[in-house]
Amino acid sequence: MTGTPQRRIVTVLAATTATLASFAIAPTAHAVDLRDATSALAVGGRYQVMRISHTGDITAELAAATKAAASASQPRVVSLPAGTVKLTAQIRVANNVYLVADPGTTVVLSKSADQLLWFNAVNAGVYGGVWDAAGKASSVIGTKASTVRVANVTVRNAKKNGIVGYAKTQLTLSDVTSTGNANDGVYVAEASRLTASNVRAVKNRRNGMQLSSGAVGTITDSALDNNGLAVSGSTTGKVGHGLGVASARATVSNTSMSSNKVCGASLTGSVDVTLTRSTLSGNGRHGVGTTAGVKATVSDSVVSGNRYNGVLASGSGTQVRLARVTITGTSRYGLSVPSKGSATLQGSTITTSGRSNISVSDKGSLSVDSDNRVTDGKAEGITVTGKSKLTVNGTGNLVRANKASGLVVSGSGTSGRITKSVTFEANRKYGILVKTKGKLATVANSFVKNKSATIHKQSGGKVTKI
Repeated sequence: MTGTPQRRIVTVLAATTATLASFAIAPTAHAVDLRDATSALAVGGRYQVMRISHTGDITAELAAATKAAASASQPRVVSLPAGTVKLTAQIRVANNVYLVADPGTTVVLSKSADQLLWFNAVNAGVYGGVWDAAGKASSVIGTKASTVRVANVTVRNAKKNGIVGYAKTQLTLSDVTSTGNANDGVYVAEASRLTASNVRAVKNRRNGMQLSSGAVGTITDSALDNNGLAVSGSTTGKVGHGLGVASARATVSNTSMSSNKVCGASLTGSVDVTLTRSTLSGNGRHGVGTTAGVKATVSDSVVSGNRYNGVLASGSGTQVRLARVTITGTSRYGLSVPSKGSATLQGSTITTSGRSNISVSDKGSLSVDSDNRVTDGKAEGITVTGKSKLTVNGTGNLVRANKASGLVVSGSGTSGRITKSVTFEANRKYGILVKTKGKLATVANSFVKNKSATIHKQSGGKVTKI
């Protein structure tokens, strides 16, 4: 390509300085409203506009338009036309440069590159269009040590991750779809910060979103569904989650993490996670899965139809609090607390699990606060085994209509302590069974229409009154 088109574009740039208040309506080829775009990208005051008006190969023009930095007082907006445009090389976006594509724009990478768009130590952003790596770039949008906003964008078909943030990047995503990527839809690490709203990270081969290595994420009103497309056969030890958090922190609200091949949310290592008003349903393994060292609170959420456990609170140092959560229709345990993990229940319902509704095993610990319902399990309501510990210290708890006993405390070194009365109703075997040298200390409980004895001791089980 000759230098003539580049010179023409630079001339247009110099001639099209505008303000938000006075910007003229764009021609048909640039139907996007720059006022909407610059608002979403937090570009205020005066800014320059450079327009690329033709489709086809725009590599040279776009590289020229984004190469030189603009000023913070007068950033540069590079506007792309509707239609399909092609890039044959990575575009490095300079400081205070913002790309704005028409809603009908599709940008396709046709030759191999590390990233389709690369942001390194800049303040910049992207608005609009479909950005397609076509399997030729490791990521569609790559950021390092930058502040980058991405809005109203679809990214797809990266060789690895759709959008990445490294080295303390501040990454803001709004109304973004990331799909069809060979690894994760969004990957943020190295103490970077993610703010994501109305993000659809769906149908990726590994995770919808992954936060790692000191990253901090705030995720709202999003869908992290149908990920893990690379997973086949057993889900044991495999990656294919809606949300993965590894040695990082996350706050998630009003978000779906459903129909993923492995977990809705997988929490590993030293993490601190809050999930609220969210749905984790129909995942191939756990709704929420953990390893040792996790701190997590799940509140006002629904966990349903997962194929292993609804919530797994596993591992030494793990502390999971469930408040006003409904866990229903899990294939195995609604709540499983093994391997020195711990969990607390408050105002929650766990029902219709394929095995016991709650299992506490292998030195796990469960604390039951007030107003919980444990009902209609296909085995016991609650089983406590393997030197584990149960404490019930809240009022208004109901264990009802489970197909075996309401509560089982079993095994030497296993203990339970009930300090507030619990209602055990219509369980198919015993209200409470204490066996095999298990120990239970309890106040008087309410037993209604259980099939067998209210409290049954077996094989050295011991019960004491409080």
